[in-house]
Amino acid sequence: MGVATIAPEVRCRESSPADRSYVIELAAEIFADFGDYRSILSQWLDTPRVTTRIALEGAQRRGFTLIARHQPLGFFRRASAELVAIALEESARGRGLGRRLLEDAERIARAWDAHEMRLHTAETNRVARSFFSRAGYERRERGTTRYPNGQTALELRRALT
Repeated sequence: MGVATIAPEVRCRESSPADRSYVIELAAEIFADFGDYRSILSQWLDTPRVTTRIALEGAQRRGFTLIARHQPLGFFRRASAELVAIALEESARGRGLGRRLLEDAERIARAWDAHEMRLHTAETNRVARSFFSRAGYERRERGTTRYPNGQTALELRRALT
């Protein structure tokens, strides 16, 4: 009889100052085609309205999300949230960690009473577009911008009910 292996626990936690270099280096690696994310991430990490979450598999860091809270202007308007970045180590892909990170980000946004989550992804990134589509994100037609290296970024959104 073979020995059963137990998969390590997957969880998300708030980042700490000790995670800063991990987040910056992983982003620089994962997002290298889109621009210099070392300086961009440093700015985002220093923004008070941005929350950083770390995905753990057992005790090992495997990825992160950055979520921004956007306060509405005007009365009786609800907040929205933006998934500024989501990144997983190559070795952590295909095992549900990305979905776990996304669900955690949406839980944070709901706690802020956000009515929707927005994000940007590269038009050419079919894997990410498929991932977000399966999670219920739809393209916002007027939401097209460019990454620092010039690639087209599509805005996607999902209602958080």
